[in-house]
Amino acid sequence: MKVRYSKHFASTNTGEGNPWRPGVAARLPWLSLGALLVSILGGGASVGILVASNGQPISKWKYQPTVYLSIAYTITNIALQFAFTEGVTTAWWRKALKPDTQLGDLHRSWAFGNSVWGAITSFRRFNVIALACILIAMVPINGPLLQRASTVVVASVVSNARLNLSVATHLDIPTGYLSGRGYAVSMISENFRPIVQDYYGRTEIAMKNTGCSSSGKCTAGMRGAGFAVNCSSYDVPFSVLPAGGSDPGSDPAIVNGTYAFMSSFGWSASAPNNMSLNIQFKDTPDCSGRLTVRNCSLSSAIVQYPVIIDGNKSTISLDPSSTIFDDVFESHTNVDPNLYGPRQGPTVLGGLWFALNNRFASTSHMRFIGAVGYEVLSTGSTASQFAVVADMLKANDAFNSGMCHLHFQDPTQQLLQEARQFMFRTAVAAANSSDIQQVMSREIATRPVYQSHWQFLGIALLVTALAIIAVTLTFHGFWHLGRRVTMSPIELAKAFDSPLLNCEDSNAVVGTLVERIGERTVRYGIVSDEVAQGGGAHMNGEGYSHVNNAFQLKIADVGCVSPPQKGSIFW
Repeated sequence: MKVRYSKHFASTNTGEGNPWRPGVAARLPWLSLGALLVSILGGGASVGILVASNGQPISKWKYQPTVYLSIAYTITNIALQFAFTEGVTTAWWRKALKPDTQLGDLHRSWAFGNSVWGAITSFRRFNVIALACILIAMVPINGPLLQRASTVVVASVVSNARLNLSVATHLDIPTGYLSGRGYAVSMISENFRPIVQDYYGRTEIAMKNTGCSSSGKCTAGMRGAGFAVNCSSYDVPFSVLPAGGSDPGSDPAIVNGTYAFMSSFGWSASAPNNMSLNIQFKDTPDCSGRLTVRNCSLSSAIVQYPVIIDGNKSTISLDPSSTIFDDVFESHTNVDPNLYGPRQGPTVLGGLWFALNNRFASTSHMRFIGAVGYEVLSTGSTASQFAVVADMLKANDAFNSGMCHLHFQDPTQQLLQEARQFMFRTAVAAANSSDIQQVMSREIATRPVYQSHWQFLGIALLVTALAIIAVTLTFHGFWHLGRRVTMSPIELAKAFDSPLLNCEDSNAVVGTLVERIGERTVRYGIVSDEVAQGGGAHMNGEGYSHVNNAFQLKIADVGCVSPPQKGSIFW
């Protein structure tokens, strides 16, 4: 048989071998670097998934973030394992190139790269391969960590929502009826009666199909019929102290007394676009001093209300933190005098005034009446709602003089708010299909959302990053290698000068070796040293004949090998 390669000369001398080509560019491990890059991108993808899903409603994700995280860390771990295998191979061959390498060093480099226990028990032989092996074994912990990094919680989600709100900007429904020469409101209208009853009963205002989600509350500005307000105030003197004269019948404190509290709404058919709020109250416990008088004009207008829509209840309400002075005025409106007055018959604002005044008109009259002290006569419930009686109850004398210490809180804001609430309710109830307006709102919804837990992400990334760094270090010195290397037993056998391969190129890559001798039939078993070296040992019916008892276990050509027997001893 023709020998193609000599084992005694370098292949470069024959012109048929593979040259030794070291260098960074020539030996750069592109696949391994690509795998490390994929590992880094996998970690970045995990960060992106958790950032993108944090605070997002679960309805916006077809699959849970944990599914995408599972894909990301699985790819990361596979790529890292591939790079580590290649790095161990590079480190093993780089170790073999060094002049002071012992066979034990080569074994340990292989063992540390293939056994976690070997890496852990390396002790003083610990090296970068053992470190990388341990970290690679720990990397799968990023799975449960990243799974725990995203959970579902119930939270408030803020978003923008386009709403369709139905509210009248001009009132064109009769709310009451006028009668008599003085055009007095004598009755509220039949259509207005349910609105009044709901207002008195504090019934929530229904508004369906607004576009606000069933789990959210939407805040917006809504145009509607309302009031433009202008208030002024002044004070007047008063005294309920007895003068002490001989004629009590002429004493003003006894005869006249004073209205310590008055509240009323006003309206006239001759000025149908305006209402008024008139208030007088004693705001100090003094028995003489000055009363505060306040008059507010409420003109029919288009205003922008700050409103809150409850999508769960399908209701709308004014923002409770706002007042009538927070409504944005747009323009005054005119109640058509040719349709409603001044004449007997329907009225637009008259019925609304009638309902408000019947509800909140109130007085509290105070006077001194001699031996029994002070008399306080009240009408309506509003006065008692704002009365401060603490100072009055402290008095304890025979003439009940403490009654003059009764005073009242300012009811202006509360009564204006009541008028505003009533007008808003009326504007919503009076709306028809042409009164729908589209507005942008800020929606705060209570929904199940994904919440990212960054501490778990941080630990997972730390372990992964350390593994990437350790694997990268195993490639140190790759530029000293002159060919692509593997841990194939064929390539290792050639490197250890196996007789089976002594005619092949010593610098051939494993693919070339397999291509040339891959079909050669071999077997692991008993080989006589005489046979192995071309001697005269021969086989009998029971195996090899004993020639100097030189039996060895080897991988050799199948014709030279017999199976090992139990109890056989080899050298």
